[in-house]
Amino acid sequence: MLPDAYDKLRVARHEIGHALVAIRFGIDFTKIDLFESGSKLGGLQVVLGQKKQTDGYVSMLLAGLICEMLCYNDHRINMVPDFEYLISDSYLGSSNDYDQACDLVWDMMDDSKADAYLLSIWHDVVIYLKSKIGLIIELADVLVQKNELSKSEIEAFLSANAK
Repeated sequence: MLPDAYDKLRVARHEIGHALVAIRFGIDFTKIDLFESGSKLGGLQVVLGQKKQTDGYVSMLLAGLICEMLCYNDHRINMVPDFEYLISDSYLGSSNDYDQACDLVWDMMDDSKADAYLLSIWHDVVIYLKSKIGLIIELADVLVQKNELSKSEIEAFLSANAK
């Protein structure tokens, strides 16, 4: 089943969140696109073989969910995130992103430190994406129209709209 216009825009905003944080942390990717493949409706194509900077990758993985929450005024965004509650059917692709972020963090530290680390990253990404909300909405509209945007197109858009 093809996504309706609402889901397509939501996925676009989600993927734009990933892309903006990837650019912020210097994570190389080729493009973001909207497509249907099983339950997946979009993706960011990361260039493989890069050394993973943990803060950057964890931030990038959480950015999709955070971007959706910001764009749809989810009141839980400023609370201490209860990830089990947040990762539900209301955020389609976010559970896999969250699982990958947790795996990265839990591979490098024990649970007592991991929760504080994830919370710190969460709040940093919320602040960053809040400052970009107008650009997120504009870029998502372009992504919905074109179905894909290259990294260079996103960077050009950011440069043209820099304040």
